[in-house]
Amino acid sequence: MESEKNIINERKISVSGSFSMEGDLVGFSSMEVSGSANIKGNVNAENIEIAGSLKCRDMEFKDAEVSGSAKANKVKGEKLEIMGSMKADKLDVKELEVYGDLDASEVNADKVILGKKSSVNGTIICNSLEMKKGSEADVVIAKDVDIGPDAYVNSLECYTCKVGPDAEVEYLKYTISAEIDPKAEVRHSAKVDRISKDFDKQS
Repeated sequence: MESEKNIINERKISVSGSFSMEGDLVGFSSMEVSGSANIKGNVNAENIEIAGSLKCRDMEFKDAEVSGSAKANKVKGEKLEIMGSMKADKLDVKELEVYGDLDASEVNADKVILGKKSSVNGTIICNSLEMKKGSEADVVIAKDVDIGPDAYVNSLECYTCKVGPDAEVEYLKYTISAEIDPKAEVRHSAKVDRISKDFDKQS
């Protein structure tokens, strides 16, 4: 099998070499990138796997897995798993799991899991956030949050939260309850009437 080969047919695209395109790459059932792909337009596929690197304008999918690196403006899909790194302006997914690094201005999701020692730079807005040991988040606005041991959040607004041992939160605002482990460090905490987003108004 050739080491550098790009395969395109009606339903599948596979990039193992170097591939660039001026327009859109849309309408595929699957896209696999183990090499380098630079798409000037938008990318749309049901399933996207990025083990190499992908740069594009906007990205849309049902399921996507990034073990390499990806860079896009707007990212939209059902489920996204990041083991490598991703940079995006706005990310809108139902389920997000981060085990690597994510840099996004705004993340909108239903459920977010930050794996061990993962990091998210930007604002996360979600119903449910679970942070594993040693994970880091910048700004979080969520309904329910579970912060694991040694995890760090700069600014947290939520309805309810649990903060585990040795976890750190710089600023916390909550409307219902905050369970803070005695070994955790929450520097500024306040119970408030409302936070930046009204999750009860969601359909």
